[in-house]
Parts: sequence; C-alpha cells; structure tokens
Amino acid sequence: MTGKTEDKTDYQRVKNMSDEEIEKNAQEDPDALPPTDEQMKKFKKVKNNV
Repeated sequence: MTGKTEDKTDYQRVKNMSDEEIEKNAQEDPDALPPTDEQMKKFKKVKNNV
C-alpha cells in the first residue's frame, strides 16, 4: 500500500462552478477552512529549489 487515497473530486462539477461558489463551499467545509490571520503569522517561508 502506498498510503495514497482515492481521488473523489468531481472535476466537471468544479469546472462548472464560479470562484464565488468554490470559495463559499470551502468556507462551509470544516476540513478545508483557510488558515486564520493569526495562523498565517506563525507560518515560515521555505525556499523552493524546484
């Protein structure tokens, strides 16, 4: 087992949604909430070597 999970994203549904709809859905999903301003202050920048 590789530890990967099955992708259950309905890409056609997402493609047909407006940015506002996507943002609203994300805000209502407790597992997908964006970080708060306070949390963002604690993040550290990392160098991208790609």
